[in-house]
Amino acid sequence: MTKVLGVLVLAALVAGGYWLISGPAEAPAVSAVRVERADVASILTTNGRIEAAERFEVYAGAAGRVLRVPVRVGDAVQGGRTLATIDAGPARSEHARAQARLEAAQARVRALEAGLPPAERADLEIRISALQGSIDALLADRAATERLVERQAAPRLELAELDKQILELRNDQEALRQKLQAQPDPAALAGARASVREAEASVDLAERDLSSAVVRAPAAGRIYSLAVRPGEFVAPGQLVARLAGGGEVEAAIFVDEPEIGRVRLGAEARLTADAYPNRAWTCTVERLPTEIIQLDTRRVGEIRCLVDGKSEGLIPNLTVDIAIRTDFAANVPSLPREAVQRDGNGEFVWTVDEASHARRTRVETGVRSADRIEIRGGVAENQAVLLPAAEALSEGQLVAVSEGAVR
Repeated sequence: MTKVLGVLVLAALVAGGYWLISGPAEAPAVSAVRVERADVASILTTNGRIEAAERFEVYAGAAGRVLRVPVRVGDAVQGGRTLATIDAGPARSEHARAQARLEAAQARVRALEAGLPPAERADLEIRISALQGSIDALLADRAATERLVERQAAPRLELAELDKQILELRNDQEALRQKLQAQPDPAALAGARASVREAEASVDLAERDLSSAVVRAPAAGRIYSLAVRPGEFVAPGQLVARLAGGGEVEAAIFVDEPEIGRVRLGAEARLTADAYPNRAWTCTVERLPTEIIQLDTRRVGEIRCLVDGKSEGLIPNLTVDIAIRTDFAANVPSLPREAVQRDGNGEFVWTVDEASHARRTRVETGVRSADRIEIRGGVAENQAVLLPAAEALSEGQLVAVSEGAVR
C-alpha cells in the first residue's frame, strides 16, 4: 500500500511539473460574424410542366373511319376550322331511316285529323243522296195514297206502312250523315302525335351525328396535339386534338404533400428549363391544390401559376424547374445559417462575453433562405456570433476570436 501511494504521488509531481513547464491549455481560435440586416427569402424548389392557360380538348362525336386531317401540330386555326372528317356513311343511313319514320308518323296524324278517306267520304255522300231519292219517292207515294184514302179508295193502313218506311230511310240517312261528320278518335290522334315527336327527336339526333362527322375547332387557337390520323377508326368521345387558345400559359407545379402549407396565393415563382439554360420566367400562384394526387412515387398537390409577361419558348408539356418564394423579410437582422444551431430545447447561437468566454444564447428565428436566417430576438444587431469550430464549444469555455475573423 505504501508503495502504491508513492507511485501516485510521483505521478502527481510529474504532471504538476509538466503543467508548470507548459502552462495552461491555449484558448481555441474561432471565427465570428455579426448580426447584420439583409433581405431574407424562403424558397421552395420543385418541378412542374407548362400548359396553355386557355386550352381545349376536341373529341369525336361520331363513330367511323377518319377520312381527312387537314391540319398539323403547330397550326394556328380559327373557330369552326375543320380538324378532321369522319366517314359519315352510317350516320347518313340512320338519318334517312329516321326521316322516313317521321314522314310516316306525320301522314298518320294528317289522316286522323282529316277524318274519312276521300273515297269513303264520296261513297257516303252517294248513299245519302240515294236514300234521299228513295225518301222523295215514298213521299210522293204517300201523297197519292193519302188522296185515295180521303176518297175511301184505299185503306188507311197503307199510309201507316208508308210512314214507317219513310222513317226508316230517314234514320238510315241520319246515321250516314253522322258517320260523314264524325271527329277522329282523341286517343288515336294523341298517340299519332306522340309518334311524330319521337320521330322528330330521332331525326335531330341523326342530324347531330351527321354533323359530328366533321370535327371543328371550338375557338381560335394553336394546335399542340393531334391524336388521330387518316384511316384510323374513332369512336364517339375519342380525343381528336388539343388546342391552346390565346397567348397566356401557366405552370402546373407539383408540391410534395408536407410542403403544401408553405405556398400562398399570389406567391412569386421563378421558372427555368433545361431546354433554355440561359433563360428564366416568373409566374404568380393563381390556384392552390384541391386534392392530393399520386405522381410516380410522390404524393403531391398541383398548384397553378400564371406566367407573367412574355412566355416565348414555354410550350405546352415542357418540363420546368420551379423556385417559389414562400416567405420574405426585407432588411431584417440576420445570420448565416451555419451560425444558428439546434438542440433539444430549440435554436441557439454561441456568443462571447467580455472575458472571452463562450456563451450559449437562445435565439428566436424567422424566415429562412438558402444561406441566411432572420433573427427576431436573443441577440442584438451588430453583435458578434461565433461560427462552429473544428471542435465543439462548451458553455464558459475560453475562446480566442481570431483578429479580423469577425465579419
